[in-house]
Amino acid sequence: MEYIKNDDGVLNIGVNDVPIESSVVFTPSSDAGPILELKQNGDIFVKGKLIENDKEVVDALREFLQTQGFINT
Repeated sequence: MEYIKNDDGVLNIGVNDVPIESSVVFTPSSDAGPILELKQNGDIFVKGKLIENDKEVVDALREFLQTQGFINT
């Protein structure tokens, strides 16, 4: 798998380069661990806990965006 970092420091990965067993993980810059993790099988975890309702997912995504400075509280 090859990762290419552009001049802005953004990591670019081709779709064909992503391993079959992968997750999308939203982790703040602190060492707090992932806020939101989307598994390939459709499971969604918020702070390590399997989530079943949409509100918890939305709240976790908002928290991640706030920690990254994209939205204000």
